[in-house]
Amino acid sequence: MAYTNIEYADIVFMLSLADGNGNLAARLWAERFPQRRVPRPNTFLTTYRRLRETAVFTKDGIFNQYNLHLWSEENPHAIRIRGSQYKFSINIWCGLVGNTLLGPHELPARLNGQGFLYFIMHHLPILLENVPLEEQETMWFMLDGAPPHHTNAVRQQLHYLFPDKIIGREAGNNAQYR
Repeated sequence: MAYTNIEYADIVFMLSLADGNGNLAARLWAERFPQRRVPRPNTFLTTYRRLRETAVFTKDGIFNQYNLHLWSEENPHAIRIRGSQYKFSINIWCGLVGNTLLGPHELPARLNGQGFLYFIMHHLPILLENVPLEEQETMWFMLDGAPPHHTNAVRQQLHYLFPDKIIGREAGNNAQYR
């Protein structure tokens, strides 16, 4: 007698709990599902191999014929919430002077004008220490359109550090943006 799709999914799940050991998977099955018939140890291995090779549980492809998917809501044992399912982001600043990469430097996760100003005043000078003064006097500072880059305090500080050498969106009269 064939197994249901839920049973096949549980067979694969038990085999994974048993680290691929069919005998242990059969014992775990008997403990977890005492009301169900216990598959032979070889059934666990065969089911997994068939699923891996053909992406279907049954030889005739019934699983895919009805457009059912392995990890469905029918199988709560297979649903796992993992940290990688959540969105994450990181703000990184890097500079390029000639062939030299400055940074990378991790900015605050929730970057605002005050956080970017802190970076410009306290971290940027350290990152520029190995850049010759002659290059610093001729280099340009380029910004994208992020709002934290264009607060009044940030614009004033950048104009002080890079007078008339700022590339970015129009941000006011204190600097010549190109």
